[in-house]
Parts: sequence; C-alpha cells; structure tokens
Amino acid sequence: MSELDENIEYYNNYKKNLIQFVIHSCSYASQNKTVGRVRLTANEILDIIKEISSLEIFIYDLKLLKNPNNSILNYLNNKHFK
Repeated sequence: MSELDENIEYYNNYKKNLIQFVIHSCSYASQNKTVGRVRLTANEILDIIKEISSLEIFIYDLKLLKNPNNSILNYLNNKHFK
C-alpha cells in the first residue's frame, strides 16, 4: 500500500474514532448511566465536530491527489498556497 493510501486510511479511522467518541460520550441524558463516560460541554462537542469537518476536507484532498489531473492540482494549489 502506498503512503498516500495509508494516510487516507489513518485519517478515515481517526474520523470514525472521533464520531464514536461523541456518540459514546453523549448517548445518555441521565447521570445514572454515564459511568466511565466523559461528559462533554456544548463547546467541546462543537470543537470535535469542527475537527471532523476539517478531516473530511483533508481526506477529500488526499483522494484528489491520487488522481493526477491538471484541474485537481490547480484546485489544491489555489486552496493551500494562495
């Protein structure tokens, strides 16, 4: 597997783990079922959702790099270097 494929797989797994963490931490409203769970504030959940969103964009960019095309390379160049 190439390094690019490994990076895509790594970031996909990281994104899935973040989503599972949010679901696991926020699935019960009552306090009696939250043993061993982290109680997240609204701002912490928002920060995690922002991280997931940026990961999705980053993974999309990595997948674009797998398909070398002038229009795709111009898109990445304009997005990241200007």
